[in-house]
Amino acid sequence: NKLLAKFYPTEKGQFTIGDTNAADLSTGSLRKRMAYINRNTYIFNGTVQDNVALNGACPSEMIEKALAIACLNDEFTPHSVVGSEGKAISDGQRVRLAIARAVIKNPDIFLIDEALTALDPSTEKKILKNLKEAFPKATVMIITHRDTILEAMDRVFVLHDKQFSDGMSVQELHENKAFKTLFSYSERGR
Repeated sequence: NKLLAKFYPTEKGQFTIGDTNAADLSTGSLRKRMAYINRNTYIFNGTVQDNVALNGACPSEMIEKALAIACLNDEFTPHSVVGSEGKAISDGQRVRLAIARAVIKNPDIFLIDEALTALDPSTEKKILKNLKEAFPKATVMIITHRDTILEAMDRVFVLHDKQFSDGMSVQELHENKAFKTLFSYSERGR
């Protein structure tokens, strides 16, 4: 994730957004096109609307749409008050507020770093389906150790011994002998 956001230089290979090499974009321009979501999102004391829009001007209808995509519309309205640092909300609600915040940004790339582990698999799948429907041209990159999310992915890349595998389908991943132990170990942990 830090490599994609240009915190570190790319040593080899390239990362493109559409036809544009990310190396050709300024750091600020690249980061404006990305939304980073993690489990440690700061939630401040105020309304959901203020937290999602980060006190920027954003109509309630946009907030309501973002809450629906993040599967929070049954739990909060834009005018619901949440506690300082999210202490009055669960970890799952904190992550879903972060997703709603990302939706408002309207990014080309959603980078979700271990955040979905705070959600149950059913909610996780609903949110990913909602993101795909609302942002059909966006790229959703998920960093995870949880294999339940794999079925929702078009391509899977595995980081092993500081190297990324070639992108593969979920079927190809499950058939790959090098990664079979990864999944058999994961299955034992359930």
